[in-house]
Amino acid sequence: MPRKARFKIENGIYHVMLRSISDFPLFKKNEDKNAFLNIVKKYQVTINVQKC
Repeated sequence: MPRKARFKIENGIYHVMLRSISDFPLFKKNEDKNAFLNIVKKYQVTINVQKC
């Protein structure tokens, strides 16, 4: 049974985490990792995400 969708609070604090299972590589190539990081950086600016 799927879980219920989470509700978002406008001024909420959220934690973004990315993990793989065990020692399985998360990205096959460095280009994949860099593409993912570029997407995260784009949205960091777009939605004003703060680093901790």
